[in-house]
Amino acid sequence: MQRLQEEEQKDHERKIEDNNRLLEDGAREDVRQYVKRCKERRRLSLAFRVKEHREHLRVQRRLKEKALEARHEDSTFHSLDQKYVALAKEKERAKAAINHLQHLSQGCTFSRNPFASLLD
Repeated sequence: MQRLQEEEQKDHERKIEDNNRLLEDGAREDVRQYVKRCKERRRLSLAFRVKEHREHLRVQRRLKEKALEARHEDSTFHSLDQKYVALAKEKERAKAAINHLQHLSQGCTFSRNPFASLLD
């Protein structure tokens, strides 16, 4: 009888141990799955950040190119403006010289320099 009770006790303990083992195995599997999901989320997050960084660099490069192009256009227009201003001044001086010569031809005197007003 005592043997029967001991066997029942061992059988009961084995069932408890089996149940505990199943619970522990289930818990380990849950932990493995959780760690796997965390790694996957981290990998996706890193990939997203890399993608965002590349897009940011692309946009920065585009803006820098536009600014450089605008600066180039401004420089070109500025030099063209200077060229046309210089041409306009030269044309104005030539016109003044012609007018001055016409006035002098009507009553030409060599007492003063006829181009003195242009040399200023």
